[in-house]
Amino acid sequence: MRATRLNLAERPFVNERPAVRTTILLWVIALLLLALNVMLYQRHLSGQQEQRQMIGNLEASIAEERTVILGLEEDLAALDIKQQNRQVIFLNTQIARRTFSWSQLLDRLAEVLPETVQLRRLSPRIVDQGGRRLPAAQSPSDEVVAINMGGVARSSEAALQLVDRLFEHPSFTAPNLASEWEQDRNQYEFSLSVLYLPAKTGEVEAAQLTGPIGEGR
Repeated sequence: MRATRLNLAERPFVNERPAVRTTILLWVIALLLLALNVMLYQRHLSGQQEQRQMIGNLEASIAEERTVILGLEEDLAALDIKQQNRQVIFLNTQIARRTFSWSQLLDRLAEVLPETVQLRRLSPRIVDQGGRRLPAAQSPSDEVVAINMGGVARSSEAALQLVDRLFEHPSFTAPNLASEWEQDRNQYEFSLSVLYLPAKTGEVEAAQLTGPIGEGR
């Protein structure tokens, strides 16, 4: 029996292991890239869905605001602005006539108050034609205002000087020194009443403004 000889020249040896490993590695990388692409695509679709929902919410909000604006425009068109302005002017005029001016009263008192006299109490009340007393803030300016005041003076002569100035001022009438007593050395406490004429206040201011012009003529 003849032995079989192996002829390497007829069947050369080829090592295929590196090629197989490289192929497997490339397939793994391809699968990973495919999975990554799928994940990024899903994220992209999810982001688009959120953006579409956000845009839809904004469009709905804009539609609601437009509806509100249209309603306000219709309400504004239905209003009679001129008539309301006339009513406001009328009410402001009535309020101005019925409002007692504290600033004018204090200005007039400052004109007659001596430097050595200090007021500590001031209570104005409007006297209507029927003799009833109404709160000052609810009475027209042409009413007579009964004022009760109290204060302190450095001397009895200073309190009397205040009474004399009230007599001389056109905005006041019938001052009455109700009481006077010495509270401390060089300090006298007094209480008096006087009638205040708010309608005369405007006449006094007009006279002060036009007086120099009349003298110049």
